[in-house]
Amino acid sequence: MNVKQLIKETKEIEEIYKVLFVEFKNHKILKTKLNSYIKEDRESFLLLWEKYITLLKKTQFLIKKSKYRSFFIIINNDKLIIKRYLLIFYFNILVDLLDSFWKHEEFIRTFLDENFYYDYWKFSKYIYRPSFIGLLNTPSIFLNISKSTTSKEVHFMLNKEKHHFWRNKRVLTDYKNIYYFLKYRFLKILFFISKHIWNIIAKTNFSNRKKWLIQKENINKYLKKAKVGDIFLTRRNWNASNLTIPWFWKHMSVFLWKWKYIKKNYITDFKFLKNLKDNENYIIEAYSKWVQIITLDEFISNNDYLWISRTIFKKEKIDRVLNKLFQYYWVWYDYIFNFYSNNSVICSEIVLKSYAPDFEWDEWLQLQLKKIWVGLSYPPNDLINEIFSENSKIKPVFFIDTIEKKHFNFINTKSEFNKSKNRSRFSFMLD
Repeated sequence: MNVKQLIKETKEIEEIYKVLFVEFKNHKILKTKLNSYIKEDRESFLLLWEKYITLLKKTQFLIKKSKYRSFFIIINNDKLIIKRYLLIFYFNILVDLLDSFWKHEEFIRTFLDENFYYDYWKFSKYIYRPSFIGLLNTPSIFLNISKSTTSKEVHFMLNKEKHHFWRNKRVLTDYKNIYYFLKYRFLKILFFISKHIWNIIAKTNFSNRKKWLIQKENINKYLKKAKVGDIFLTRRNWNASNLTIPWFWKHMSVFLWKWKYIKKNYITDFKFLKNLKDNENYIIEAYSKWVQIITLDEFISNNDYLWISRTIFKKEKIDRVLNKLFQYYWVWYDYIFNFYSNNSVICSEIVLKSYAPDFEWDEWLQLQLKKIWVGLSYPPNDLINEIFSENSKIKPVFFIDTIEKKHFNFINTKSEFNKSKNRSRFSFMLD
């Protein structure tokens, strides 16, 4: 490609980028609250990133075509300055993107990684080729680049290069890109290791009793007032998870009601669930390996405490919640607690994501995420603070409590449930 054609196409992509970047920095994803990204905004963001893929690939193509060296020693100074200019332009795109990500960076990086082969990292690592780094870092005087050694067509590039701000943000951008590169690979290894460790912990109990303490008669009392979409908090004493998770309440799940009701109202393709019985009550949970649907009887037979809460949302919202919940069926458990990933989830994540807004003015649970392990998620124990907060959208329904030493299971008050968040996580310390 000759110099004039390179210059023409370079100017074209610069104009395209000016418009594209304005669209990007004004996108609703970047203006919204954390963790309230609605489906429509996610979809439009994906379409916007496809435009970036086209732009960045085009820039890479021009960089490739601006080959300035021939026969190893002959250098075309015009193409040299064009290549250098394009590299700086490319790097500035990456810098602008990072600046725009702001507090949404973790979400955007994960979101792009799970939806595109050409995510932000794929494009950012392109600039770190040794030949590009050398060309970017070598002062113009040592490259013999000046107006006297280049044609008039590229002089505007020399003038612009003096005003490029990319060097000022180079260190921060390089640091972030290297950090996420190492973090991504570290978490891949940690996920594999944690998967095996957590599976062992989930199956380890420090008691030889074969039956847990929730009584069927107490469950029957709850079923008289049960509603589809009720949120369960549960705890099992003497399980090894009580040593590793620093809260009394360990687990969150959602009540589905009888299968014939679910089959009729929510699931259109239930062939993969054909073994479920019409008159059985079921719950959905993320546990140990993946998201599963099990009977209520099986669920309570593995727990000692049960708290039920209910949102104040309308039926239409609950219907959408249920439909989203089923989309997580058989999704892997998230052993590194990355809330922004949809490829793996923990128990509280499927609840929060299913109750997330579907459109701009939708009702949703605005719960504060916390640092857990090496990731970000929501501790089930924190739901109690939300339930008893002012203007809460989730209300207490039923508390099935236990006295461990007496092996006694009973219905307790809401005030006692509020206090339960401060109980010891260690079974042997319970009264």
